Amino acid sequence: MKNQAAVGTPNNGNRRRQSLSQADVRAIFSCINNNGHPPDGVDFRIIVIPKFGGNNGLKLSPPPYEYEDGVYVLLRLHVTIPSMVLDRLLLHRDLALVSERPWSLSGPQYSGESVDLQQRYCTPKGKEDKYCSSTKGSIW
Repeated sequence: MKNQAAVGTPNNGNRRRQSLSQADVRAIFSCINNNGHPPDGVDFRIIVIPKFGGNNGLKLSPPPYEYEDGVYVLLRLHVTIPSMVLDRLLLHRDLALVSERPWSLSGPQYSGESVDLQQRYCTPKGKEDKYCSSTKGSIW
């Protein structure tokens, strides 16, 4: 896998969570890396971020948004968005309307299958409110 993308799945309890298997995550990464067709049955949105946090770009936390339920692919700024998934891109003007909310991550969770694909659980930080108490997510 190229170290340029992350897949996140926040769920705030408003609808049934879209469950992803490692095969689904690999299929998403493959379609991004190879300009392939998106995997069947996996709906996702793309967010381009300048870097994955911090001055050195090594911070793993997702961008600080109050996400709606769904699957989000986080791409570094220098990555070309493949034409096959260009319609899934959330534009800066769309993101400007979203409330900000920082996130925290757990340590890596290993499934026992492979260590090249790590899952981490994430939770919103901040005041105790409905969004914070009912929203959870995962990032690969």
